[in-house]
Amino acid sequence: MKRALKSRHILLLLFLLLSLSLVLMVGRDYQPAPETASSDRSSGADLTLDNIDYTETRDGRAVWRLRAASGSHDLATGTTTLRQVDVVFFGKKPDSDIRLSADTGTWNRQSGQLEAAGHVLARDQRGYTVSSDRMFYDQNKRLVWTDGQVHMTGTGMEVRGRGLRLDVEARRLKLLADVWSRWQLDQFREGQG
Repeated sequence: MKRALKSRHILLLLFLLLSLSLVLMVGRDYQPAPETASSDRSSGADLTLDNIDYTETRDGRAVWRLRAASGSHDLATGTTTLRQVDVVFFGKKPDSDIRLSADTGTWNRQSGQLEAAGHVLARDQRGYTVSSDRMFYDQNKRLVWTDGQVHMTGTGMEVRGRGLRLDVEARRLKLLADVWSRWQLDQFREGQG
């Protein structure tokens, strides 16, 4: 009986020593995870998100797609603040997509409003680009717009103005005021531009 008692004590002692060794080895190399921008809840956001990818569809067809590197969502307002924004407005033909990129954005899914700010650039697959400090998208009207300064370039042309309305469905663009343009007519030879 004493022998069994000693064996139990020895096993218990070995178990405690192994447990203590394991705790010391793990504890010695433990480092807390570094804070990241997406884990910062000081902004008052209810949710923080990384690698956002949202596609709006109508009648089974993708109409536009929003991607962002990260964002924070406020449940009370339904607003998502985005960073490194990329939006594609799909055309009816594969080569008629329009891509809009910006440093930041604010998206409200309930109202269908998107605001893009900071180095805003819209471009199509033919090489036309439109840039501004800030642009807005109204999902219900399928309209990209700004009242700010606009700069547009394409093959053999440069246009500047103030205010823009882009009908995404019809692919029609209108500059509203103070329009200035420069054209290189030799770029418009037959088969070019």
